[in-house]
Amino acid sequence: MPLINLYGNSVLKKELYIKSFLNQNTEYIRLYSDDRDKIEIISGKARNISLFSKKTVIDLVDFDKWKSAEKKNLLSLSIPENVTVFVRTEKQLSEKNENIKSEKSENIKSKKFTVPEPWKKSEWISYIEELLTREKIEYESNVPEYLFEVIGANELAIYNEIKKLKVLDEKINIDLAKKFVHKYAVSKLDEFCFLISEKSDFAYSVLDDILKDFEPKIIMFVLSKHFIELFNIMLNVEYKEKYIWPEIKSISKKLGISLSKVSRFLGFKFSGQDFQPKNHLKIYGVTTLKDIIKKLYVMERSLKSGGIFKVELIEFIKYIREE
Repeated sequence: MPLINLYGNSVLKKELYIKSFLNQNTEYIRLYSDDRDKIEIISGKARNISLFSKKTVIDLVDFDKWKSAEKKNLLSLSIPENVTVFVRTEKQLSEKNENIKSEKSENIKSKKFTVPEPWKKSEWISYIEELLTREKIEYESNVPEYLFEVIGANELAIYNEIKKLKVLDEKINIDLAKKFVHKYAVSKLDEFCFLISEKSDFAYSVLDDILKDFEPKIIMFVLSKHFIELFNIMLNVEYKEKYIWPEIKSISKKLGISLSKVSRFLGFKFSGQDFQPKNHLKIYGVTTLKDIIKKLYVMERSLKSGGIFKVELIEFIKYIREE
């Protein structure tokens, strides 16, 4: 069996694909970049195969983190038919970037696994429907959208909640979903946006991690959406010092903004929450938000024309803190 390169940004789809190859007659070996003897294990399995040996599946979980010499050694191995080696990467392996000899590259099969972009809600809902169906769960039509709203674009968290719902062994409706599904905090990128809009010093502290984990165009999209949603709330919600939960739910439904974000924007504190969110309607005014959205538009144009995004993002955080 040739090497199979599973590439793309979907961890879950790769995991499920590999599991489809496993059964009681299969030996499964999972290897990580920090396993010192990984090459020896793989070459040993490739050599010590007999007619009566079990089929072997070797899963290289984080191949992108391997050293160049280790990658080259692996890709030069001859793999017998009853050994399958899955190579997980973000980008597709190629002769150019991995120094693969042309005769070896022909033996590498590739399969792409991706998740939708975070802002493509309808595609995420379709993906959630696929996962519910895969687990043979009956559900009412509005459940997938609810799961996306309270969990966000996080496939592993979504799948974990779906596995919990499966245990109930009954048709899932909104009431059951609300009762048993954990309401996730906003995503890492959303949290960064709130650090900015709440004028927190920590926005600078997490900046490098955000730039490492997300492409500039995604950061720009989520940041712009953050302040546009806040502007929408500003225009449609009467200012109060405090809001109660039924009001939060009503505003979320009316404006189509997730419960977790509406509650954070309006300073609603959940029981057990270890910090007090700031009521953004107390911090900002309509004119200020219009100016912020205009500034974000200028930043987006600069990004498209080759501006240095980190510098502009730092300047934007500084601008917000001074408003």
